[in-house]
Amino acid sequence: MSELLAAAVAFAVTHYISATPLRGIMVRGMGEKLYRAIYSIVALITFVWMCRAYGRAEYVWLWDFGAWTMYVTHVLVLLGFLFVVGGIGVRNPMAMNMADRVVEPPYGWVRITRHPLFWGIALWAAGHLLVNGDEASLIFFGTFIFVGLGGTLPQEARKEVRCGEAWGDFAATTSNIPFLAIVQGRQQLSLKEIGLLRPVIAVILYALMFYYHPDLFSISPLMK
Repeated sequence: MSELLAAAVAFAVTHYISATPLRGIMVRGMGEKLYRAIYSIVALITFVWMCRAYGRAEYVWLWDFGAWTMYVTHVLVLLGFLFVVGGIGVRNPMAMNMADRVVEPPYGWVRITRHPLFWGIALWAAGHLLVNGDEASLIFFGTFIFVGLGGTLPQEARKEVRCGEAWGDFAATTSNIPFLAIVQGRQQLSLKEIGLLRPVIAVILYALMFYYHPDLFSISPLMK
């Protein structure tokens, strides 16, 4: 368990560095491309380390909310796939390669949330945490929730400093929490911009993961 905790901390710190002033110092020292390459390698190493440590950690039971949680988990995981696929490659001012650029108008999934990728990962992790009530799962999946959602705050603070008034205009018409700006009338949902391709791809990927889950992780997604 101590190894898993250490790996989780390393994974979290690696990701939080990219949202602090230290990132700018490293980029100026080594260049953007080299920084991204090193960052990606370190993130991958800490991710693999955390996965391996999770697989070796002892089982310490914490909670069991019942069989009904399995159905909620499937809904959350499917939503996670929709948000992740919807957020990849979409024009988004919050993307890493937009760090120093003027904020653009919200488009597609960004109308729903400024951070579709992070929310997708958090929904996926929350779904798994709901049906895995042990200490190791709390650390493992909780880390993804913490990094995904907690990391949006320093990222937005940095964007506010760099983009100033442009960020204020963008933030006023969007929301971090999914659908909040739409519910409040500050934004409109555009199904045309979202399109059909990305949701279909997300559903297909979800179905494939559902089918191959027993082979990949030695447990059926239908088991609670």
